[in-house]
Amino acid sequence: MKRIPAIAFALLCTSILFVLYTSCSPKKNKCTVCSNGGICQNDTCLCPLGYTGAHCETPPDPCASVTCQNGGTCNAGVCTCPTGYEGTYCETLSKSRILGTWHVAEHGSNSSPANYSIRITAGAGTAPSEVFITNFYNYFTQAVKANVLLDKLFIPSQYLYGKLVFGNGYIHATSIYGLYGYITVAYEVIDTATNIPDDFGYVPDGSRPSEWNK
Repeated sequence: MKRIPAIAFALLCTSILFVLYTSCSPKKNKCTVCSNGGICQNDTCLCPLGYTGAHCETPPDPCASVTCQNGGTCNAGVCTCPTGYEGTYCETLSKSRILGTWHVAEHGSNSSPANYSIRITAGAGTAPSEVFITNFYNYFTQAVKANVLLDKLFIPSQYLYGKLVFGNGYIHATSIYGLYGYITVAYEVIDTATNIPDDFGYVPDGSRPSEWNK
C-alpha cells in the first residue's frame, strides 16, 4: 500500500472537518428581523393581520375594506364624496332630505308679511345637487333653480319674469321641526325695471331671512 503524501492527507482532513462543522452548526435564519410584531418561522415572517412584505414592513391598507359609492374616493380609510352626496360611504343624496312641501313665513324689506307654501323637487336628469323650487317668493310660476351642498342651499343669480333672484340658505336641526325640517333662506329679489330690491336678510338692512319649515 502506497503512503498518502502528507499534503493530500491534510487536505482530506480539512474537508472532513468542514463538512462536519457546516452540518452541525446552527442554521442562520433568513428572516432575523420581522417588523410590526411579525414572527419568524422556517425562514419566513408570519405577519399580523393586515401587514404584508418579506419582513411585515407594509402596513394594512385602510381602504381595503371601504367601498365608496356614487363616485366617491377613499383616502386613509375615509370616503371623499362628489358634490351632491354625503354619508360614510357617499351613499346619501344630499338634496333628498329637503324634497317636498315647505311652509314659508317671511317679511321682505319692500313687501308685506307673507305665509305660503313652496315645493322642492329633484327634477329628472338633473345634476346630483340641483333642485327646483316652485312658487318661490309666492310669485314665480316658473321654478327657481338651486343647489344643495350638505347643510347649505345655494340660489345662483337668475332672471325670471323681469326680476333678478339670488341667495343662500342653511338647513337647521331643531327640537320642533327635527333634523332637516327647518331652513333659513337669505335672498333678494330685484325688479329689473325699477332696480328696487326686496331683501330677506341678504344684506344688513334690518330685514330677516325667510323661514321655511315642514
